[in-house]
Amino acid sequence: GNETADEKGANRVKKKNNGIYYTPTDIIDFIVTRSIANRNEEKHSLELLRWYDPALGTGSFLLSVLKHYSSTNIYADTETLISYCKLNLFGTDISPLALQSAAYILATNCFVKNNNGDFKKSAKIIGSNLALVDATTVSSNEKLAYLFPEIGNDGVDFIISNPPYSKKQQHQLNLFNDSGDNQTNLGDDLYPDFVKILLELSNKQKGGGGMVVPLSLVASSKEK
Repeated sequence: GNETADEKGANRVKKKNNGIYYTPTDIIDFIVTRSIANRNEEKHSLELLRWYDPALGTGSFLLSVLKHYSSTNIYADTETLISYCKLNLFGTDISPLALQSAAYILATNCFVKNNNGDFKKSAKIIGSNLALVDATTVSSNEKLAYLFPEIGNDGVDFIISNPPYSKKQQHQLNLFNDSGDNQTNLGDDLYPDFVKILLELSNKQKGGGGMVVPLSLVASSKEK
């Protein structure tokens, strides 16, 4: 609703009121590089690793992955980078405008080295890996594979994200939660659901990743 507030003549509510905060690039890059380092992967195998951001926003985390891959493959052309995005980068969000922005931002960075190719077609290819869905309703690898068949039922290699720090109000764009398997009550903090996603939807044998979470997860300034 906030995204179309101007069209409706309403005042735009600040994003932070909805728990949306932008992540500094250096923090994003640290999470990406540390995730890879923890796996001790060789550079040539980076093209085999799949990444998922459950709260994609405009795609900053996946963009960092793309740039890391591009920097380790200096001969990768536009077509190769687009193919990499299609095979390896996945995301979900409840905002259609955010997903559209992410697709175009990722496509733009695939064209940095040269301008060959159809930009709109490339953005559409990348956008096919971005789904409009409430990630907290994707409670199993099978359901993730339903959204993105390319991933398969083993889960992704890395889950990286900056989840929203808001209270849970209601399920949005709910595809899977008819049975009520999500135990989060209305009014609870939302970000723990995304930490659960990190634990449950990454590959059980070799999965990993990282998320930005409030300091209060491990510390509090409140009086006892």
